[in-house]
Amino acid sequence: MKISKRKFLTIATSLLFANSSKSKSAAKSRKYDTIIIGAGISGLNAAMILKNQGAKVLILEGSNRVGGRIYTGDHIEGRPELGASQVGPYYGRVRDMAYKMGIKLLPGSNQTSPYAFFIKNNLIAKEAWQKHPLNYTQNEERARPPSALLDYFFSQNNNLLGLGDWLDNKAHQYDIPLASWLSNNGASKDALRLINEGPIDADIWNVS
Repeated sequence: MKISKRKFLTIATSLLFANSSKSKSAAKSRKYDTIIIGAGISGLNAAMILKNQGAKVLILEGSNRVGGRIYTGDHIEGRPELGASQVGPYYGRVRDMAYKMGIKLLPGSNQTSPYAFFIKNNLIAKEAWQKHPLNYTQNEERARPPSALLDYFFSQNNNLLGLGDWLDNKAHQYDIPLASWLSNNGASKDALRLINEGPIDADIWNVS
């Protein structure tokens, strides 16, 4: 049975608070002190901090892997990094964790350096994308590189402007697959395909 993310979080939170409201003797017997939603870098770090303080922690992850946006394209020749490929100088906590775990950080390329897209076994320079024969996107989409398509639609159609807007009852209409939201806002079929092949781990028909 599939449920929305909002419903899932409601159930998980209810279970956690139900446990915390029991008597002290019952609290001692409960299996977990904390439930963390998502096994991305933030969730894993939170779990480690809590575990080091003696808490019993359960992490719930919707995909079949941990790491969130830290994602290596093992299915692509050359194993490119599809997320978290660079750790900048202001990522203090990440750099500190790398140091503690003995992970060596190597000099990386700058984000403004020339880059290309690997589409249907073709390496396409960013500058050539708009007029490239493999660019089947429509209208204003054509001028956006594949990596910028999702941000383009968000910037044009985002009605959740404040941190608390998602909690408003009016936001229930957005508890739909990302692909449906994009289609409703004019995304072409090929734009959906390119966004789905990007750094998002779970496909856009299964994330909200």
